[in-house]
Amino acid sequence: MKSVEIYAPASIGNMGSGFDVFGMAIEGAGDRLIVERAPAGTLVINRLTGDPDLPLDPQKNIVTRVGAAVLAAAGSRIGLRFEIHKEIVAGSGLGSSAASACAAAAGVNELLGRPFDNHQLLELAGVGEQMASGSLHYDNLAPALLGGFCIIRSTQPLEVLTLTPPDKLWLVIMRPGVVIKTSAAKKILPDHLELHTAIRQFGNIAGVVVAIQQQDIALLGRAIEDHVAAPARSPLIPHFEKARQAALAAGALGFAIAGSGPAMFAVCDNPDSSRQVLAALQKVYKHDTRAKAWITRPDHTGTRILSKS
Repeated sequence: MKSVEIYAPASIGNMGSGFDVFGMAIEGAGDRLIVERAPAGTLVINRLTGDPDLPLDPQKNIVTRVGAAVLAAAGSRIGLRFEIHKEIVAGSGLGSSAASACAAAAGVNELLGRPFDNHQLLELAGVGEQMASGSLHYDNLAPALLGGFCIIRSTQPLEVLTLTPPDKLWLVIMRPGVVIKTSAAKKILPDHLELHTAIRQFGNIAGVVVAIQQQDIALLGRAIEDHVAAPARSPLIPHFEKARQAALAAGALGFAIAGSGPAMFAVCDNPDSSRQVLAALQKVYKHDTRAKAWITRPDHTGTRILSKS
């Protein structure tokens, strides 16, 4: 095999209340890579589209760093060339670095004849996530690679549990035209939690799991309310409270920050209400020329091969 074209979807980390523990892959946005064999010692990015702020330097780009990690783990000395086509802007809160890392890990693994399983690929993709955010977390990596709804039960050792999202779940994504880096968003989080806050958060975390298992979208909407990260991060997001109120008034069953933000997501149980929520959010951000909003569904597949030759 000489080349692989591969796709990894965007994802919603935390899913509101599940800080660094929950994540869900979503349709409609993702990263596409073309990975080619090259002479030994070659590690280059031939082309990068979709995010002009990302580096082409292979020592500074997540894709090439993860690719090098996979080669090293496999003991391979082949070279690699990459084309990177990003649909997820870095710093959007929708798992940009996770999608790049998973696509790179799975693409190189495919070129090498699949020496690594998904558990090993997640750990290798973690090289890129740690590089991007300054800390190792899998709430975007796991759904980007595996699809569906993922629970990170443990990171040492890594244990990921998967659930199937509700069939009738619709999501409305609103991404304002600002950038929030994960590393910066983590620094403003509280060091300690009051007991009453922790109890409320634990109840919501349990509620999310039950909601997914029982296909209860109304419960999911209530349980994504976040009492830990959202109070600290919401001031970084323009018009957050206005957007939340507009979405709920338009019929959303819940509203929360996606990952570190600035993207937000609304939970709906039918396409009609999702369209109403979309219109309400677009009205809030009508003066933000860089804002983007869309309706989406859970992605059940995760990272997948598009073609190979």
